[in-house]
Amino acid sequence: MIPHHEVVRPAAAALRASPAGQRRFMREGFRPMKISLLGPLEVLDAAGSRITPSSLRQRMLLAHLCVDAGRVVSADQLLSALWPSERPRTSFTALQVNISRLRKYLANAGVDPGTVVTAPDGYAIDLECHQLDVHDFRDLVAQARQSDRQRLMESATRQLRQALSLWRGDPFRDLRDSVVLECAARAFEEERNAAYERLIQLELDLGRHQHIIGELYELTSRFPTWETLHAQLMIALYRGGRTAESLTVYEAIRRRLVAELGIEPSGSLKRIQLAVLRQDDQLEFPDPQAAAMVPGGAG
Repeated sequence: MIPHHEVVRPAAAALRASPAGQRRFMREGFRPMKISLLGPLEVLDAAGSRITPSSLRQRMLLAHLCVDAGRVVSADQLLSALWPSERPRTSFTALQVNISRLRKYLANAGVDPGTVVTAPDGYAIDLECHQLDVHDFRDLVAQARQSDRQRLMESATRQLRQALSLWRGDPFRDLRDSVVLECAARAFEEERNAAYERLIQLELDLGRHQHIIGELYELTSRFPTWETLHAQLMIALYRGGRTAESLTVYEAIRRRLVAELGIEPSGSLKRIQLAVLRQDDQLEFPDPQAAAMVPGGAG
């Protein structure tokens, strides 16, 4: 993403929803809001009522500011987002009008209009007292990573599942005409994919192969060329005594990769197939070498 200037405001998770911050909002008569980007843009007030702007330009502005929360987004970038093909002659005035309308919308919804901050060369959003699901997701993944390092595998799986439960669909589904939001959505999805891979590997390491087979079938259906998930499904099926089914999974992804992309499966996936054919002891739980065989599975 394009570098922006930092907004000098607290950004730690504890300060984003600090009691002091909440008291300031209550004292001024404003309420905190919850903004969700991990799916179609959604804004909820403190009572859980939906206050997402209906105006496409207000949603576009809000999404751009939230993607770079804590940083100044240049006026030029916002103008490109609002008018990607042809800008109005008085473009900066038009941007100011749209910022003003967004602030008015927030105020009417009971949210501090000062949440949208004016900077010398652009605008920023101050989420110190609000909640952003991307921040929550990353906090939970960081906690899971710490638990993982401490070998607290049960805690890590719970934290990863909690993080993944925040996802509601495709990010910015109705706003992907913006190149910046398209790139942000892909970056969010990569973070989600890494969390899925680690979660499934932890479940395999905990011996829960029977419990995650259905989940893996659903995931491989959604992501039919994701080799790591197919490798994990093959191992789970093999450990559950379903060797033939495990090999069928390999043949299915191989046919798809060849037909759609003109490539053979990776060496890692081929090694899983050979291990299944040979009934290799490395695939049996709880041998830690099995995790290393999975693409991306080494901790």
